[in-house]
Amino acid sequence: MEGTNLRRGGGELDLVAWEGETLVFVEVKGRAQGGTTGPGGTAEEAVDQLKRRRLASAAAAFLAGREGPWPVCRFDVVAVEFGGGRPRLRHHRDAFRVGD
Repeated sequence: MEGTNLRRGGGELDLVAWEGETLVFVEVKGRAQGGTTGPGGTAEEAVDQLKRRRLASAAAAFLAGREGPWPVCRFDVVAVEFGGGRPRLRHHRDAFRVGD
């Protein structure tokens, strides 16, 4: 199955999913195992203030294209660490709020 990220409002949305009544925007970041050095540091650290603003802008553009009132929304980050066997995933639920 082939997937396509959604590009909206100057940003890109990796995953958009419902959890109950909450619309969840998920940013997926990958790094090599032990990736604490180099540009961006760990996968989680790569979701910096600029990236957060772009995600918020993309989410607002996505929501603007929907009918009806905006649902409760949340931003999650999934960090994927590659190397040394199977990838290791870390899911950061409600990783940041708009305006953080």
